[in-house]
Amino acid sequence: MSKRISKKTLGLIVWGALALSAIGAWWMNQPRLPAKWEEVQRLPNIFPDYCNTVIPPNIAPLNFKVNEVGNDYRVRIYGENGEEILLSSRRGKIIIPPKPWRELLLKNRGGQIQLEVYVKSEKGGWQHFEPVENAVAQENIDSHLAYRLLGSVCNMYNRIGIYQRNLETYEETPVVVNERGGCINCHSFSNNDPNLFSFHVRPGSASAGENIPAAMIGVRDGRAEQFKTTGAPGYISWRADGKAVAFALGMPRQIFRSHGPEIRDVFDCKSDLAIADTSTGQASASPEIQKADHLETFPCWSADGKTLYYCTAPTQWSDEIPMDSDGIKNTMFDLMRIAYDIESDTWGEPEVVLASADVGKSLIEPRTSPDGKYLLFCMSDYGGFPINQESCDLYMMELSSGAYRRLECNSDKTDSWHSWSNNSRWIVFSSKRDNGLFARPYICYIDEEGREHKPFPLPQKDPDFYDTFLRTYNLPELVSGPITLSQEELLDAYIPPEMVDDSSVPWRQESTSYQ
Repeated sequence: MSKRISKKTLGLIVWGALALSAIGAWWMNQPRLPAKWEEVQRLPNIFPDYCNTVIPPNIAPLNFKVNEVGNDYRVRIYGENGEEILLSSRRGKIIIPPKPWRELLLKNRGGQIQLEVYVKSEKGGWQHFEPVENAVAQENIDSHLAYRLLGSVCNMYNRIGIYQRNLETYEETPVVVNERGGCINCHSFSNNDPNLFSFHVRPGSASAGENIPAAMIGVRDGRAEQFKTTGAPGYISWRADGKAVAFALGMPRQIFRSHGPEIRDVFDCKSDLAIADTSTGQASASPEIQKADHLETFPCWSADGKTLYYCTAPTQWSDEIPMDSDGIKNTMFDLMRIAYDIESDTWGEPEVVLASADVGKSLIEPRTSPDGKYLLFCMSDYGGFPINQESCDLYMMELSSGAYRRLECNSDKTDSWHSWSNNSRWIVFSSKRDNGLFARPYICYIDEEGREHKPFPLPQKDPDFYDTFLRTYNLPELVSGPITLSQEELLDAYIPPEMVDDSSVPWRQESTSYQ
C-alpha cells in the first residue's frame, strides 16, 4: 500500500530544491582565484593610482579600474586581520562592497592591507602582478570635505556652488549654489566645525537685488547671519575658538594675454586685512596690515589664536603707474605674522617669517596645523593667485625651528588650496596633476615626524568618474561633520525675504538639479 506525500511535505521538498539550486548558483558565481598563473614582476597599472600609499581607516572604498589588457580580472584584498575580499570583473572595473571594506580597514588599523591583481589574457593564460601594499593609518580623517565646484573656464562660471562630500561614503550634497551666476566662495571653518563657518557671496547679473553688495555670511548657534563689514570680504580665517574672523578686503580683477603659459591672471588692485570680533561685530585692524602702498592678503590664525599669519607685497601700480602684465609678474609676496590680543584689542609689530627676495618666489596661502607644529604654504613664480600657475608647489615649515622644505607630494602641475584635518594627520589640496586643466582633491597623510606620504585622489564610486567630470574642485576644506543648515537659510541671511519679491530670487524658486 503506497503512502501519499502531503502537500506540506511536497512544498518543503520543492523549496529545499530551489534553495539548494540558489546556493549552488551563488557558489558557482563567487569569484575564485585562478589555479595557475604567470608572475609579472611589476605592479599592476590601476586608475586611480591607489598604490603604496597611506589611507584613513574611515575612507570610502577605493574603487579602481585595472588598465591591463585582458578579458577577465580577479582582485584579492586582504590584511593580517579580518576576512579577505575577492572580486571579479570582465572589463577591469573593480567595485568594492562598502561593508567588507569598512570591516577590513578597521581590523587592520595601524597595519597594512594588500591588493593582488590577476588578469586573464586573450590567449587564456592568467597573469599575477606584484601585490600593492597600502598602509592603514591609526588616525581617522575628518568625516566630510567641503569644496567649491565650478567650470574650468572663467567665462563659464554660470553656476557656482559649495558642496560637501561624506568621505566615509560617496554621498555629495549641495551646501549653497548660486544658479544664476555671481560668486560663492571663501568658505572657512572654525576648528573644522560644520556649525561654525562662513562664506563669501555676491549676486549675479540675473539675480534680484543687483544693487546689494557682496557680503560675508556666518553660521553660529544653528543660524546664519550677515557679518557687517565694509568692502568685499574674502580669504576668511576663523580663530579656533570662534571668537574672531580675519579677512581680506580686496578688489579682484583679471587680465588676459594672447599667448604664453599663463593666459589668465587674477590679482587684487588693492587689498587690506581686518579682524571682526564675532561676539560684538566690531572690526579691528593695525595700520601695519592696511598699508596704502602694499597688498595684504591670505590671513591665517595660529593654532593658539594669538598670532595672525598673512602675506604682503608692495603695490606695483598707482595713479601715476598703470596696472599691466609686467606689474603683476613683478608682484612677490612675503610671508609675515603679527601678534594680536583680542581681549585688549592690541597689536604687536609685524615679523617677516620668510621673504620672497630670499627664495625668489611669491609666498602665499599660509595654513597652520591645528597642533601648532607646522605651517603649510605655497610658493609660485609670482603673484597671489597660484591656481593658474603650474609653478605653484606646497611647502611646509616647522614653526619651532623655522626650517622649511618643498613637499614630495607635489607634481609638475599646480598644487594649491590646502587644508588640515582636525588631528593634524591629514591634508587635502587641489591638484591639476591629472590633465593640467581640472583641479581634483588629493588626500595626503602627515606622520608624527612631519613626513608626507604619497597622496591619492578623492575616491569616487565610479572609477571612470574623473574621465568625464568636467568641473574643477576649489578650496577643499576638511570638516568634522555635515553642514545641516539648508541653502534657503544660508542665502536668506544674504538677501532677507522682505527685501525683494520671492519670485525673482533664484534660491526661492522651484529647485533645479544640482548635478
